[in-house]
Amino acid sequence: MSRVERKKQERLQEKLNERKARKKLLWVIALVFFLVGGIVIVDESTRTMMMFEEPRAFGHKKIDESIHEFYICGEKVLIDEKEIRSGYEQVKSEVEVFLKVLKDKKDQFVKTDE
Repeated sequence: MSRVERKKQERLQEKLNERKARKKLLWVIALVFFLVGGIVIVDESTRTMMMFEEPRAFGHKKIDESIHEFYICGEKVLIDEKEIRSGYEQVKSEVEVFLKVLKDKKDQFVKTDE
């Protein structure tokens, strides 16, 4: 077998492995989707039959204009949008400063042919 044929065979094998990996990922995503969907359906039907109001498996309720209540596995989690936005802005500004410093350092270390 020549070198060209081996390279061609290796590329075909890599493509086949990539396809298999994509199929596996697709199946995992589908299984997770069906699992969560099944849990939600069973939870809703059980709560309807038994006339339970709380706790839910998964859910969301907007309490105020900036406060959200999430139900995750029966636990209530309160999230304030203002805190999320302020944290996001802080992280965004730190990343911008970091990128600026990186750009300045890059200019120092990269030699230009002039």
